[in-house]
Amino acid sequence: MPDYPPIHAPWRPAWSCLACGEDWPCPTRRRQLSELFGGDPGGIRRYLAVYLTDATTDLGHLSTLQVRDRLLGWCDKP
Repeated sequence: MPDYPPIHAPWRPAWSCLACGEDWPCPTRRRQLSELFGGDPGGIRRYLAVYLTDATTDLGHLSTLQVRDRLLGWCDKP
């Protein structure tokens, strides 16, 4: 049986990474998204924006701004 790499996807409702347990998007998923979108922060933001409503609902203990910063705040950082 082949050994597949772990999937760095969000585990809800905690929004931690299924593979490593870190806050999602974890560093590995950030790297994967950067590679997938060719380093285009706009493309990454559009992709992650789809998750904002669900993450804001699930992470009700955080403000909307905190959730946005967690999901999207890293996109423009080198």
